[in-house]
Amino acid sequence: MITSQDMWDALLDEQASLAPCGFYRVRTERRGPWRPARINKTVANDPLTGEVLDRSPTKTATIAGEPADVGQVATFGEQITETEYLYLMAMEEINAE
Repeated sequence: MITSQDMWDALLDEQASLAPCGFYRVRTERRGPWRPARINKTVANDPLTGEVLDRSPTKTATIAGEPADVGQVATFGEQITETEYLYLMAMEEINAE
């Protein structure tokens, strides 16, 4: 039996695979402030030697520099320029003080 959670997970996985790498803004709370997010392609490294492993690159995401779900950023984020991203990162630092 397919549950609504299974369907939700499938949607996030699909969005993650289709999302272009780049800069995004996303709200992590309802009516909260825009936060900077980024989707990158990364390669896996061997934990012992540090050598690049022979694998396909995977997409990773961050929200305000913290690891995040790629599907969340791809589904709920809006693409922005690098300048806007840097501005939002600066605002994060100011608000943290």
